[in-house]
Amino acid sequence: MTFTEYQALALRTASKLHADPRLELAIFALGLCGEAAEFRAALVNDCSSEEAFVEAGDVLWYTAVLAHRAGLYGDFIEAASGDVFDYDKDDTLPQSDAIGDAQNVQDSACMVAEHIKKHVGHGKPLDKDFLTARLSFLLSALAFACPGSLGLAAIENIEKLKKRYPDGFKTA
Repeated sequence: MTFTEYQALALRTASKLHADPRLELAIFALGLCGEAAEFRAALVNDCSSEEAFVEAGDVLWYTAVLAHRAGLYGDFIEAASGDVFDYDKDDTLPQSDAIGDAQNVQDSACMVAEHIKKHVGHGKPLDKDFLTARLSFLLSALAFACPGSLGLAAIENIEKLKKRYPDGFKTA
């Protein structure tokens, strides 16, 4: 699976949350920050690698949907981040490296949220080059920190969402 393919599947469960697309972008940026923090906490607090793996899938979902809402489609992100879904890492990396990479995921999520805050709250233009660079770096760091294959985390995340929302996500 590529990021482009994942993004298309993730969008199936991303409903329109707000009539104002800028506020919707802010909501997804906050979600990305929250999931990035949960991912890092799962690694730092020595929770099960399964929990961190599930959280990695949630970070992927918010990254894919946020990128789409910002007008960045999978091919832009893939071009900048490389083939992170097929990264076959050596699972012997020390825990401290994974925690450092998880911190990079969280830092990147916060930098994206800060940029979107300036766009939504202060009327600054949305810098797609900045967002592409930050989200691509986030994905690369996530691939290094993820306890397992990021591609497998993507597949399992989509399977979880298909079970939870068989007809796609809809708000009342």
